[in-house]
Amino acid sequence: MNNPIHSLAPLLGRWLGIAREILALCMLIAAFSTSIAILIAQWNPLEGPAPHAQGKSSLEAVLFLRGNKLEAYSTETTRGALRAINLPSDLLSPEVFPRLLSPSSVALSVGSRTLVHDMSSGYYYEPSPESRKALVHTNRSTSMVYALKTDGTAPHLTVTSASCGLLADLPLPTTDSWYADEQLFVSLGIEQQRLIRLSPAETALALIDHTVGPRLTIIDLFQHTIQAPLVPGFSPEQVHFSPFFIDEETLLFSVLDLDHWGTVIYHINTKTFEPLTEAFTDQAYRSLTGQIILVQSFYDEKNNIPFGSTRLLESTHTFPLRQIETILAEIDHAQATNILSQFFENSLNERLRFKSRLDNSSFNEIENTEIREQLRTLWSDERSQIASTTGIFHILSAPPEGVPTLVERIPFEVHAPKTSAEFTEDIEPLLRVLELPKTLMEQYRKRSADAKAKGESYRLIDAL
Repeated sequence: MNNPIHSLAPLLGRWLGIAREILALCMLIAAFSTSIAILIAQWNPLEGPAPHAQGKSSLEAVLFLRGNKLEAYSTETTRGALRAINLPSDLLSPEVFPRLLSPSSVALSVGSRTLVHDMSSGYYYEPSPESRKALVHTNRSTSMVYALKTDGTAPHLTVTSASCGLLADLPLPTTDSWYADEQLFVSLGIEQQRLIRLSPAETALALIDHTVGPRLTIIDLFQHTIQAPLVPGFSPEQVHFSPFFIDEETLLFSVLDLDHWGTVIYHINTKTFEPLTEAFTDQAYRSLTGQIILVQSFYDEKNNIPFGSTRLLESTHTFPLRQIETILAEIDHAQATNILSQFFENSLNERLRFKSRLDNSSFNEIENTEIREQLRTLWSDERSQIASTTGIFHILSAPPEGVPTLVERIPFEVHAPKTSAEFTEDIEPLLRVLELPKTLMEQYRKRSADAKAKGESYRLIDAL
């Protein structure tokens, strides 16, 4: 006779299996609900020194670097005003790029590695094996890792979960045939950008890596769809910079195509653009009350130049072809044509620009003394103007609908061998516009003055 217990064993096994699956599913739902609750609390904090609009993202923290010390200023009183860490000696190279993940955690990109540091515990760790790749970003909980991979194939983005492993491997658009990154950025005099930005609720990701391609890539992290927008009104040979999420569906970024530049707003769902300003935006921030703040670089108050690039400033200095032809009028056509092609870019254009490789001795090749000295003087005067690279940072408040309004002007200088300007030091005017609380402003003044007295820099590194 069959034992009834034995006959029930398969049925009991199935029920136990179902029970385990239900339990696992409940744990997953609970974990997901907790994550959503934490995200909502971080995105729309209930406590703080200033009121926040419902559902509106706002400034949470700013990060400074002094020597080997990182200092994070939190704007939320419930999380403490200031956290500081001393970086280990092996993390003190110029290639270290600190980035805020939360008011209390920092990601450190070190060569091909990415480390996460919890400033409250002093603990360093690699978020996943993908952190050995060239460009890595983690979400606020550091449970998700986004890595750009370019290992001899077309670029692709991997999405990895700490608990589930690889979730997605998404091929990205290939490099444009016209694009030679090193040559282009040397001519621009601008540093290449390599960054990943997550939207406020982390539903979308914006990626720029100028070592891979010139333009922005936008990835929907739920549907895994990819967009590579091409801004109308600019040539197909356009380069994108400094993406900034206004909200989950709207992205702000800058674009240039060597002939002109500007800042645009891109609506992700409808794939439509609207121009924000004809000026180029170096960097965008969000204030404590959720206002969008833009930083732009100008020379002579009227001449907007991306990142204050002295190379691009030089490219704006041109001379009418008629003026140069008047100087060359005394020599025959063949000689004049030879001088034009030898000393000027695009010698057939209506406006001419001296070639960048010239020096004072280059003009000795011109036999005619009068022409030689006239052109040398013209070139020398232009060089003197460019050498005096004193400009103005403009800080603007940019409402989602409306015209950006200038609120601050801050002078800057660019000294060789640098070819571009960075607004990272003496930034009290910016911090005021970002509405940093009074206690943190006092901390900044004290620590910045102390660093300056000791001959050190106190530099803004990141804002969250």
